Amino acid sequence: MRNHEGRFDRDRLSRQVLSALRHGFARFFSGHPGATAEDVSTPEILIERRTPDAVIRVKDPVHGEWLVVIEVQSRRDPDIGKRLARTALWLHTEHGLPVLPVVIHLSAQGGRAPEPVAFTVRGVQTRFEFLEINLWELDADVILAAGLEGPWWPFIAYTRGGGNRETIERLIGRAGQDPVMKELVDACLRISRFVVDMTWAEPLLQGGFDMRWLEDLEPLEGSSEWKVRQALIQKATAEAEARMEAKMQTEIVSILRRLIGRFIGIPDAGLQARLETLSREKAEDLIELVHEMKSLDQVEAWIDAQA
Repeated sequence: MRNHEGRFDRDRLSRQVLSALRHGFARFFSGHPGATAEDVSTPEILIERRTPDAVIRVKDPVHGEWLVVIEVQSRRDPDIGKRLARTALWLHTEHGLPVLPVVIHLSAQGGRAPEPVAFTVRGVQTRFEFLEINLWELDADVILAAGLEGPWWPFIAYTRGGGNRETIERLIGRAGQDPVMKELVDACLRISRFVVDMTWAEPLLQGGFDMRWLEDLEPLEGSSEWKVRQALIQKATAEAEARMEAKMQTEIVSILRRLIGRFIGIPDAGLQARLETLSREKAEDLIELVHEMKSLDQVEAWIDAQA
């Protein structure tokens, strides 16, 4: 169930960003300033039993109408080429349009770089290429210069030179003044948490936008998400140690109670209660001394002396 929910969150973010900036993506992929996006969809691909992150229908003044199928990956998947090939062929069959398969990598984490599907049988070569966008290879200054009409600014923290507060503040300042683009500010800030310390932006991050689709992405050391995870790890470690200590304490007191009952006498309820208040170290000390004691009064006196 968790994977389905995470997939839904990723689809929601993809639709939000790609739909709002659809014309910018159309111009980027076509290379023509007059290209436009007719629509953005996430159709159910029957052969995949899943939906791509987005399918953009591009209207290109030079090359006519064609489709872009996009997969956004938080980690490199060496098999993404096969999935894109199957999806592109299905879309081509369904719509009768050329298809450009695209994978957008947020980071270089994961396995080896994906490769296109290629094989040769009896001299016939078959090859399914795809366009690979590595965000860390894009320049933040170029993205800023392109302004809000460019498609990459919500991901600027992942670009070269973009993982810093100054750059993100400049970008958010521009987007906040645009009645359309300011809706993407929240998504931009939350994505940035994985690579930048975004403590300064916490007041802007109120409300729910589930980012579980990024859970496979290892946050950079020092980023907000890294700090959150470190705090959770430390808390979990402390809680585990406390549980282990409590369990050991219970076992030691149980051993002490049995030793006293065997060599001295059965302790009454009051003495048992006092034994349970002993620290682990004191209980271990008393275990070493039990065989030298002759009465329960001596046990009581020893406990009194530790106060």
